[in-house]
Amino acid sequence: KAKKIRQVVLGKNVKKLAAYTFAGSRCSSLVMKTKLLKKAKVKGCLKSSRIKKIRIKVGKAKTNKTVRKRYKKIFTRKNAGKKVKIS
Repeated sequence: KAKKIRQVVLGKNVKKLAAYTFAGSRCSSLVMKTKLLKKAKVKGCLKSSRIKKIRIKVGKAKTNKTVRKRYKKIFTRKNAGKKVKIS
């Protein structure tokens, strides 16, 4: 667990995030380049983390918009916390 990392980038082939994946890390933002995540596969991944911002970068603007809508449903307050913003 690196102390100076502030941003984590998830590649386009990531299909699953385990519970407490980012626990204990100091990163405050997460960049997702994957379209493959589903609600059951990310449950509890942001617990005990300091992540406040999730950015979606998936291809073209239209694709990005649809994936962002889906991820907003996945990363709800219950799943991600109150402070997490998705853009």
